[in-house]
Formats: sequence, C-alpha cells, structure tokens
Amino acid sequence: MTNKGKLEQRKATDPLLSAWVAANAGSGKTHVLVNRIARLLLSGSAPDRLLCLTFTKAAAAEMSTRLFDQLGKWALLSDVLPRVAELKRTRALKGHDRLLDVAHGEHRAL
Repeated sequence: MTNKGKLEQRKATDPLLSAWVAANAGSGKTHVLVNRIARLLLSGSAPDRLLCLTFTKAAAAEMSTRLFDQLGKWALLSDVLPRVAELKRTRALKGHDRLLDVAHGEHRAL
C-alpha cells in the first residue's frame, strides 16, 4: 500500500471526521472500520449511537469479532503492562540478558 493509501486509511479512522469507506475486496476496509469504531469509543461516543452498514452478515460478524478481539486485548493491557515494567526493572537491576515482553501477546527479546 502506498503512503497516500495509508494516510487515507488513517484519516478514515479519525472520529472527528465523517467517513464513507468503499474499496475493493482485500483492501483493508474491515481493518479501517474496526479502528474507526475503536477510536470513536475511545473518544467517548456511546456504543448505541454508532451505526455501521455492511453488505453481508459475514462482513458484520467479521467486524464484530475483530472489534471484540481488539477491545479484549486492550482490557488486558492494564493487567500486563505493570508486570512488563516490573520485569524491565528487574532486568536493569540484575543485568539479565533477555526477558520476554508479553504486552500485546508478543514474545520478543528485550
């Protein structure tokens, strides 16, 4: 995807703007719409005031699944991030070479 395309997708997720998303299959529409809904919720929009239209029930189910997955990950971050910070402090104090960063479900060397 071009930088212009990424910029357009980013603009479409801005809760301060109105957006109409129409594109070919596989272009990232669902990703953009899920991010837009998440940003609207984070900006204080009431869930019962949001309306998303799709052409198929399958598309609606996919959007719902992705949104709930994203919100679920964010809900767990409040539990994970303090432990990651503690692990990083332990590493600094003890001079360990490697620790696992478990935030966002990723495992990577620190």
